[in-house]
Amino acid sequence: MTTGCIIQTRMTSSRLPGKVLLPLPQNSGTSVLEQVVSRVRKSQHIGKVIVATTTNSTDDPIVALCETLKIDVFRGSEDNVLERYAECANAFALDVVVRVTSDCPCIDWRVLDEMIELHEKGDYDYTSNNQQRTFPHGLDAEVFSNKALQSAFQDATQKYEIEHVTPYIYKSCPEKFRIGQLTATPELHAPEIRITLDTPQDYLLMKAVFDLLGGTGDFVTKDIVGLFHMRSWLYEINQDVVQKAVCVNLDEELDETLRLLKKQDLHRAFE
Repeated sequence: MTTGCIIQTRMTSSRLPGKVLLPLPQNSGTSVLEQVVSRVRKSQHIGKVIVATTTNSTDDPIVALCETLKIDVFRGSEDNVLERYAECANAFALDVVVRVTSDCPCIDWRVLDEMIELHEKGDYDYTSNNQQRTFPHGLDAEVFSNKALQSAFQDATQKYEIEHVTPYIYKSCPEKFRIGQLTATPELHAPEIRITLDTPQDYLLMKAVFDLLGGTGDFVTKDIVGLFHMRSWLYEINQDVVQKAVCVNLDEELDETLRLLKKQDLHRAFE
């Protein structure tokens, strides 16, 4: 059985264009994407690592980097990310897919291995660590069978289902699949920490984290949680950044709008 990690990436981020090729640590010759690939490759259970980007010419620099570093790369649809994953998984003959996004340069290979082991032992179709958030945001990953992925690809019809790969499995039709959830131990429980890369503020935080933890990228979740406990000022760097949510209907969009307004302390304008 072949388990592969497909790392989703593109250059045209709306809030921080080109973020995956930014240097990390600062002034280093290593990019954010390289950090992600390097950390995933430390996994004991992942046999293949593939970068999945789009066919747009704007993503040619990603392909060029992967070719230089001998990283497997796949190009597919920009908007239909579900199709990109389904075609990539088949192209590389994967039985089990680990989904990681390129804006998570602190991804923890030990957490990935725990998820894969849980997925296999529970005989699940889909396993994640973020449906019930207990880990820091930025360690998010999903493990699912290629069979479940192809089922989603064949049957998904809604825009949110094809733009985000797995909502058909865990949100639209969870009754069709066996779903597992990895929960953080008390030592690693820190859902209030945000170490994903979406904005300039996030990048400032990333640079600080890498510098404070030695700059090598060999640190794990325990080190990150300990660092934030010792230096609480780190929380302030990106505390105002709002994470995008996947909304299925109007009610969820209204709830999300209210959440964003509250975060910006603007909800009183409607009282």
